[in-house]
Amino acid sequence: MKVKRVTIRGLGGVQASSDIPPQCNVGIEFMGLNVGSFGGGKQKSNSTLGVSSPAIVSLRPDPKSQAAQYQPSTGSSIFVIRAVQQGSTPIIGAIIDVDVVFRNNADVNPAAVSVARAGLTPGDLYFGGLDGNPLATTQARSAFVRRA
Repeated sequence: MKVKRVTIRGLGGVQASSDIPPQCNVGIEFMGLNVGSFGGGKQKSNSTLGVSSPAIVSLRPDPKSQAAQYQPSTGSSIFVIRAVQQGSTPIIGAIIDVDVVFRNNADVNPAAVSVARAGLTPGDLYFGGLDGNPLATTQARSAFVRRA
């Protein structure tokens, strides 16, 4: 799998017990200091005040960083996202787009999955949430759209 770009859109909600207008802050980081990541430390954020337009941020990994190359299936994180509103509470309904490319060569035997879940077949593609949990328990559900 190779991550090509990550995009986040978020809009802050009105707090019932506050006079503060809706605020939103979204951000993405390709970590550069984690062992094995080598993402280049590239980061970007955006904020918005009010409900007239969402905060939008889009970022791709450095072209020559390890995060921009094809990666085997692991439990490691390639990027970190942030989507919060006033008071640093998470935004409900933030839209997170992750453009990825999957590749599985026909002449290479599929590797065994590193974390075995009941009923998984090595080599098949499984889509869970962005938090790494299966669809039944994730807080960041994936809506995978296959493209040619």
